Amino acid sequence: MGRKSCEIFEDYRIEIERYCTENNIDANKVFSSVHSYNKEQVEIYHYEPATVKENLTVWTIGGPPMPIALKIFLENGKLRFEQTDITYKCLGVRNQVEEMAFA
Repeated sequence: MGRKSCEIFEDYRIEIERYCTENNIDANKVFSSVHSYNKEQVEIYHYEPATVKENLTVWTIGGPPMPIALKIFLENGKLRFEQTDITYKCLGVRNQVEEMAFA
């Protein structure tokens, strides 16, 4: 049995991309990040490898919970986005993040 895909990503891709563009968020990072979902919401996580050795990434299993970088809610047929304190660090458009750091 194949893995079911995220319906919100499929059905609302254009709206998500528009939100990302308007808010200096990298849509490719949103769609490719580790996420959990159901029919009413998607949580995008920031997931870092525990250690990196000789080009081999070792992931922590059973470690601390992954911080949420962005939440997307489907409410009455419309999307609502909730950013967190790490949204731009994890999902921001690189040039925008660098500009904000020097401002």
